[in-house]
Amino acid sequence: MPNNHEKYTTTDWNSQSNKKMMESQPFKEFNRRDAGLKLQTFLHVFTIIVSTMKRVTLEGLAIKCEEQQYGLSMTKQSLHKRLKEGSKALKALLATVVTSVVVYGVKTPRIAEVLDQFAAVIITDSITLTLPGKLEKDHKGLGGTNAKSAMKLQASYDVKSKTFRRIAVKDNATENDAKYVDAIVEMIERNELSVTDLGYYSVSGFVAIAEKGAYFISRIKSNTIIHTEDGEPMNLLWKLQRSHGTIDMTVIIKGDANKTWMKVRLCGVKLPPTMYAERLRKANKSAAQKGKKLTADEKERLKWILVVTNVTKEQMTCEAVCEVYRIRWQIEIIFKSWRRYLAIDEINDVGKDYWDCLLYGKLIMITMLTTMYAQLYHNALQSMDKRVSYLRFMKNIREDLDILSDYWNYITTEEHLAHVINRIVNASLVETRKRKTTEQSIDEFNVPLDFCNMIDELNFAA
Repeated sequence: MPNNHEKYTTTDWNSQSNKKMMESQPFKEFNRRDAGLKLQTFLHVFTIIVSTMKRVTLEGLAIKCEEQQYGLSMTKQSLHKRLKEGSKALKALLATVVTSVVVYGVKTPRIAEVLDQFAAVIITDSITLTLPGKLEKDHKGLGGTNAKSAMKLQASYDVKSKTFRRIAVKDNATENDAKYVDAIVEMIERNELSVTDLGYYSVSGFVAIAEKGAYFISRIKSNTIIHTEDGEPMNLLWKLQRSHGTIDMTVIIKGDANKTWMKVRLCGVKLPPTMYAERLRKANKSAAQKGKKLTADEKERLKWILVVTNVTKEQMTCEAVCEVYRIRWQIEIIFKSWRRYLAIDEINDVGKDYWDCLLYGKLIMITMLTTMYAQLYHNALQSMDKRVSYLRFMKNIREDLDILSDYWNYITTEEHLAHVINRIVNASLVETRKRKTTEQSIDEFNVPLDFCNMIDELNFAA
């Protein structure tokens, strides 16, 4: 494995770019007090150090600050007074870290051919966090028997580079995901592909993405009004029942109370009987809890993966489009690791500023560890032709986070850091198994025509 470990270390506070960052307003506010606690110490403790602590308390964090800064005397009361300014600094640092990853990027080798024709493949989803009861006034809960306080994180992840494009903190957990569509449109660039679930379904959003010269793949809502290319109403159920396992047609969809319409490609692949049976079981259970029964239309739809897209037949076959849609589940694995190994929402009953510091500190660590994972993933793919599991990597790196802190404090050497990282990678490799992963399945699809050269020519002409 290439010895690139210097790329995977934490933020270098002495670099020229970070010196400039430290001069920004949130960091100036923190440094305005002459209280002895250095900003670098605070950021270090609330990112790396807090992630290594089994039990997080304000008193314990104050002790860690003293350990990291020679000659510092810090009580939990004095640290508490710095949390408001500290939360602003951590929030600014998160934005800087995510932006730096997007601007400077991670070297991305050629992976699946059908994905290589896009500059990026961005999957977006949300995770709801249960918050301490003290935060009910600032973060409204979901109601009913749910927690009184909650919030939502919106994350956009580039499948190709294996890094985050954006992480947004939403104070209102009840906010519909569809309200984040404008952010997706703003974020997406020419020749990039956005893959989203039903929560982000928006015909006007699809139109805006296409107008930017970008692409989308989305599940289609069951109540979507569908017309043929000639403008005639289409009976989708009738089409599905008379198909031979796939449907691939151009249709017109309408949205926004029929004010917006768009000509799209409707792709569908019928699921194997075992997958349909599992889907049907879950759907029946969900309907029964609501006192309802599934209709014939709903049962037929459950047999299919049905998506709409502006990706052309020359770019992807119908089967490839549906398989690429399934890659959206990668972000579910990411969220799973946040909860299981980084305890993203396991926080004691704390106040707003304290919570913000812990949350943004963890999100910074998540972003930096994911960037580390991305480089290691691509190195392993190039040098060993093997993939690194995100879930396993987060589990294994979580157990060795102390090594990053030791490297920060010059306690360990680069050689030792490289040795630990290589060990973590080897322990995180995806095992060979009969059932292929979605990524392995996508690898087998080829671009129907030489579309990559066409895109290169269009980009050059632009």
